[in-house]
Amino acid sequence: MFDRYHINESPSHVSVNVTERRAPTDESVRLLREMEQTAEKRITDSVRVKDQQFECVIHEMPDFINDRTRYGAVFMLNGVRMTAEYRGERMDTREQIAIGIRDAVATKIANAIAPAFNNLRLR
Repeated sequence: MFDRYHINESPSHVSVNVTERRAPTDESVRLLREMEQTAEKRITDSVRVKDQQFECVIHEMPDFINDRTRYGAVFMLNGVRMTAEYRGERMDTREQIAIGIRDAVATKIANAIAPAFNNLRLR
């Protein structure tokens, strides 16, 4: 009695497009990074910058009243003489002193070139 199966199907013509999406492999990621670095290098190489001259002398001046040390950086950037000062603790490491002087000089240079950006129009 139940030994027969009857299946009713109508013939259909269906077309399906399958798009295969794969995760990037290590090699493709490496190639992408390489192409990005090459493009960035091309852009930075195409920028024309005049020769820059930077000279700097650093003086260490003990401040016995406050038990600190003052570091004065006297530097010339493109013929303009500037000074920057960093006050450090007496027991600072060479690395802390170098970072402090670097930041003081960078701040001085950034403040000196800030007026050039006043008239800059961005989108």
